[in-house]
Amino acid sequence: MHKKVLFIAGTHGDETIGTALLKKISKQRDIAALYDSVIGNPRACVQNKRFIEADLNRVAPGDVNSPIYEVSRASELVEMFKNFEYIIDFHETKANDRIVIIIPRFCRESLALALAIDISTILIWPPALPGTAAGPLTQYAPFGIEIECGTKNSFNKTLIKLEKIVKKFLENKIVRVRDNLALPLDVIKKKKFYLVYGKINPNEVNGVVLQDFGPVDTGQEKFTALLFGKHQNLKGYKMRPLDSREVLDILTGQ
Repeated sequence: MHKKVLFIAGTHGDETIGTALLKKISKQRDIAALYDSVIGNPRACVQNKRFIEADLNRVAPGDVNSPIYEVSRASELVEMFKNFEYIIDFHETKANDRIVIIIPRFCRESLALALAIDISTILIWPPALPGTAAGPLTQYAPFGIEIECGTKNSFNKTLIKLEKIVKKFLENKIVRVRDNLALPLDVIKKKKFYLVYGKINPNEVNGVVLQDFGPVDTGQEKFTALLFGKHQNLKGYKMRPLDSREVLDILTGQ
């Protein structure tokens, strides 16, 4: 049977939630035939490092002839995507205990995939934010998303939640994703959407206590704080909530 789902774990070698998930579900015969999996950056995983030479999730589509390991590896993975329909890349953050979906390439297909997964919070995160390099892996997938897993207080509790979410998706994926291509408004309204649109400048939040997903008012701008990115010496990112109509407007380019 042709497997339509590809799970990616270890895109960043120091994020172990994805590899732990794959180890757990690989022992469950009822779902083993429903997906395939790959370790994104095996060299970095062995060394428990985020990457060896370059951030694998910032160099896609890569170049198979590059001397830089991650650039070459990105090319191999993007080529592999052609054999699958749904690509899900697992990531981990210590900023919170939430499990959220990130859509790097916001299109009908990726939104439909996100709607088919039992995760309420969806971040629309364009790859070309000011001051950042483009090139998340799933940007080059037909249906591609990232699942960001917060393990701030309990790795095991988050892993248990993630396993339930993934099993539920695998059991229902085909019908639900295809149905969601129509982008049913009632399903969209059940989700919480945010648009990530920039970095937090440390100078504009002096004296402000930032909380993940908390409101910020600098006096010049109001936004919601997203505290991913500590590994990059960033304060965090700016985002704003979207209602269902705004989600559809962004999708259609209005």
